[in-house]
Amino acid sequence: MADVFHNSKSGRLFIRAGMQRLIETLENENDSEYVVIVEDGSRRAREIVTHAKLRSKIGSLGALLDSSK
Repeated sequence: MADVFHNSKSGRLFIRAGMQRLIETLENENDSEYVVIVEDGSRRAREIVTHAKLRSKIGSLGALLDSSK
């Protein structure tokens, strides 16, 4: 495990402090392979457009997105 990123904002928003830190980490660590695990899949994003945008961004940075639930 490299880090834990927490959000306190709604899952409707793409730009949340924890997600922004996660994306910045992935951008800065482009020589490593990561799997991003979300504790509760329903917390990734509440709206399908936000979820798709988040999955696409994480994928474009070479990481996989998964959920423990």
